[in-house]
This record gives sequence, C-alpha cells and structure tokens, in this order.
Amino acid sequence: MFEKLGNAFSKAAKSFSEKDLERFERLGVCLDCDLTGVNFFKRNLTGLDLRGSDLAGADLRMAGLVGVDLRGAYLAEADLEGADLAGADFFAADAHEANMSMTNLLDVDFSKANLTGVQFSGAVVTDSHFYSANLMHTKFENTLLKGCYFFEADLTGAKFDSAIMKDNDFEGAVLCRTSLPAGVESSGCKD
Repeated sequence: MFEKLGNAFSKAAKSFSEKDLERFERLGVCLDCDLTGVNFFKRNLTGLDLRGSDLAGADLRMAGLVGVDLRGAYLAEADLEGADLAGADFFAADAHEANMSMTNLLDVDFSKANLTGVQFSGAVVTDSHFYSANLMHTKFENTLLKGCYFFEADLTGAKFDSAIMKDNDFEGAVLCRTSLPAGVESSGCKD
C-alpha cells in the first residue's frame, strides 16, 4: 500500500517533506507531517494517524478515511468530496474552506474544529459532534443531519435551509443569520 502512496506524493505534492514521506511509508503514522497538496484520490487510508499534519490543499476525494486521526491537523482548502470519514477525529483541526460534499460523516468528532466556510453539501452527517466548533458561513445544502450535537458551536451565517434535519441538538449554539429550514434565526447575534 505504501509504495502506491509514495507515487501519489511524488506525482502530485510539490511541497511535502521527503523525510515525512519516508516516516509515513515505514511506520504508517505521520504525526505533524508536511503533506501539503498530496494526492490521495481514492486511496485507502483507513485508521491512519495523521495528528497535527499539514494537509492543506490535499486531494482526498473518494478516499477511505474511516477512523483516521486528524486531531489538530491543518486541512485548509482540502478536497474530501465523496470520502468515507466514518469514525474520523477532527478535534481541534483547522479545515477552513475544505470541501466535504457528498461525504459519509458517521460518528465524526469535529469538536473545537475550525470549519469556517466548509461545504457539506449532499453529505450524510449522523451522530457527529460539533461541540464548540467554528462553523461560520458553512453550507449544509441538501445534507442529511441526524443526531448531531452542536453545543456552543458558532453557526453565524451557516446555511441549513435545504438540509434534512432530525434529532439534532443546537442548545447553546450561536445562531446569527443562520438559515434553517424554518427560516433565518438571529437570536444569537451580538451586534
């Protein structure tokens, strides 16, 4: 598997670290690695530990990322469209402006993550936690949200208007210019 991953690095990533690639291939773990712009399109990375790694601009479309550990990782503008992220851990990760459209987000921990401007369109989000996450200007268009927890999440400017929502907990969330299926909610605006 890792030989194939090496090819992905050499062909697509221009600023990744050779040392990090060697460590990743040898151990299957890549803590605090520079994987900027890597191409993992359709790769199976199930269960890998990428805590603190830089995956900015990475191509993770349709990747198998079940149970992957991305705590504290930097995924700005990464493309995860169609990826399977069931059981993934994004605690305190920065994934602003990432594309998570059409993803499987079953039991994912996004607690304290920066998800500003993330596109969740068409995703299936079930039993996931967004505790104290920054979801400003995030789009949940045509998204199924079921059993999710948004306690103390900042949903300023988020768009849920075409989402299918069931049994979600928004207690303590900041709702300011937040588009919900029932209309715009601004009870949490401080201005």
